[in-house]
Amino acid sequence: MSALGHKLKSSARTVGAMQFGALCHQLEELKILGKIEDAAPIIQKLQQLFDQIKKEVESYLSPSLKITSELATIQNQPDLNTSVQSPTSSTPLKANLHVLVLENEISDMETTCTSLRKLGVARVSNCNEGNQALAVLRTYEPDVLICDLSLPGMDGISFLRIAAENAYKGNVIILSAVDKSVMKAAENLVKVYGLNLIGSLRKPLIESELLESLTKQSPHPTEQAKRSKVTVLNLAELQAGFSEDCLEVFFQPKVSIKTGRVIGAECLARWRHPKRGLLGPNAFISVMEANGMIDDLSKLILEKSAIHLRKWYNQGHQLKLAVNVSMDNLNQLDLPEQFEAILKKVGIRPSQFILELTETRLMANLTVSLEILTRLRLKGFGLSIDDFGTGFSTMENLKQLPFTELKIDRAFVHGTSEDEASKAILNSSIQLGKIFHLNLVAEGVETQQDWDVIVESGCDEVQGYFIAQPMPPEQFIDWKIKWEKQAKKEFLY
Repeated sequence: MSALGHKLKSSARTVGAMQFGALCHQLEELKILGKIEDAAPIIQKLQQLFDQIKKEVESYLSPSLKITSELATIQNQPDLNTSVQSPTSSTPLKANLHVLVLENEISDMETTCTSLRKLGVARVSNCNEGNQALAVLRTYEPDVLICDLSLPGMDGISFLRIAAENAYKGNVIILSAVDKSVMKAAENLVKVYGLNLIGSLRKPLIESELLESLTKQSPHPTEQAKRSKVTVLNLAELQAGFSEDCLEVFFQPKVSIKTGRVIGAECLARWRHPKRGLLGPNAFISVMEANGMIDDLSKLILEKSAIHLRKWYNQGHQLKLAVNVSMDNLNQLDLPEQFEAILKKVGIRPSQFILELTETRLMANLTVSLEILTRLRLKGFGLSIDDFGTGFSTMENLKQLPFTELKIDRAFVHGTSEDEASKAILNSSIQLGKIFHLNLVAEGVETQQDWDVIVESGCDEVQGYFIAQPMPPEQFIDWKIKWEKQAKKEFLY
């Protein structure tokens, strides 16, 4: 009987039936000092609890019942006949929402579960230990996981990593009392793990903040996966596409902060597939890099962009275009001459183009690329460090390189108004750029708040969805005329 109690205890704790597990533990302990007669009242209580658990499970599984039962909520509750609260008409939460709460502190757990029920959450599960919660994740796949970071044994960070390894596709809310720097690091880790973070809340819990986070839920994982999944083109498709002129160039505007004028645009590659339509770079860049085609891609983008720029110059539009250059291009000593020849053929000067190079790969090939970069500058090309802040540049490295522009990564631009750490990196990057007299471009400006921060920061140009998304060349000039007409009124130039 003691051995059976031990087995039942483990199973009960795994699914969060802590009251049942506690009685099983009492049964197990009788082996040491108890008598067989002492088992009778324990077994009677177990039978009562088991009957109530059975009713809860049957209620949940029955297709004829229109209500849903709360799963795994028997922990620390004297009565299993819990009321199931349906979402109210004013609650913007999806029907039958299932939330799992992983919390060690009993009072905090009760507060969170009570708040969830008040907000109309139909199904609430709770666990006080990581292994229990993992069993619930695997079995029931709850829509939302609310996780404390400070847990005994398996802490919240380890739990979230394992949840990601187990392919949990639901939404995550962090709820903890740790300091801001630890919370921020945890947020970044959750995103690195590939989990969908919809909230980062501090204790004591505020119901309005919890509701706001719950309303940010992503679509059902299978639907989201269908939309986000990208099928990569194969080598044969790419080779055929080059001969059939499938490569197109889209233009995302860059705007002056001081005047509001359109300074130019970044040139972005798109692939026009005969069956799948317009595809982004994720569908073809990796295959091109793996098969030595990236050099041809860069030159074709430069040529197509130059043709459009020549046309726009003839119409009276003074612009500069930025083209991304792979580090795989910078292993040819005659690359400056090749790029110069492409532009000369079209009738465009190198000074009308900026070549953008990603910081992380640049620093890994500094010695090899220094000569080619210097000679590109001698030809008149502008040079930009793209995604600045994501790599490991030092002032010594920057001092050696003949760059004319520093492009601050969107990670330190978007949402910076609410993130002191990102704001500090943004400001230090701007100060560094000013030391080297570089043109400063902020990419990833997506909201009015982002714009306001960048306007005050001292950057020279902005780029992002708040201004415009990438667009085909036939739309770009029309957009430019409309933008500058409005900007002329606001900036009074």
